[in-house]
Amino acid sequence: MNPRLSSDLAAASDILGTRLRLAILESLAQRGPASRSELSRRLEVSVDSLRLHLTLLEDENVVTVKPPRNEPGRLLRRYSVNDDRLAEVLAALNRALRH
Repeated sequence: MNPRLSSDLAAASDILGTRLRLAILESLAQRGPASRSELSRRLEVSVDSLRLHLTLLEDENVVTVKPPRNEPGRLLRRYSVNDDRLAEVLAALNRALRH
């Protein structure tokens, strides 16, 4: 089943659509920036489980990572919430559900 959704609702669903992504965002928002291994411990999930979700959140600019993934070397990368982008996504979700 693939129900028709407004573009705002579809985009918000694609970004926020799993409990793990919501847990990642909640952890980063409430407890601050973290590496994948720190998030793994916080959320009690494997680093491998986080990888895909963090990449999607980063690609959607809801999560930022420093230093960036394209910087060479095996650097400790720390993820944080992009508050402005998250606010945009939540506002779009709100608009979609109110219309």
